[in-house]
Amino acid sequence: MRAPDASAELLGRLSRDEVDYVRGMAAGDERLPVARVVELLEDEGAARYAAQNPALPPAVMRRLLDEAGVPPAGGATPPVSCSP
Repeated sequence: MRAPDASAELLGRLSRDEVDYVRGMAAGDERLPVARVVELLEDEGAARYAAQNPALPPAVMRRLLDEAGVPPAGGATPPVSCSP
């Protein structure tokens, strides 16, 4: 969000706005309470912004990656050999 002085209370109100873009901008702000960010993952108009919020807990991020078919790092994909 482009308003560095916005309070968590204001962000909470904006996250319930009827306009998708406004909800999305609030959803991506790390000052929004995490519980509300997680709720916005189910909001078609704001989910992609909520998914980018750096305050999401790692377990929620992993769930989103699993749902998208992204394998975990560290051995889930076999290494590619560069030797002839």
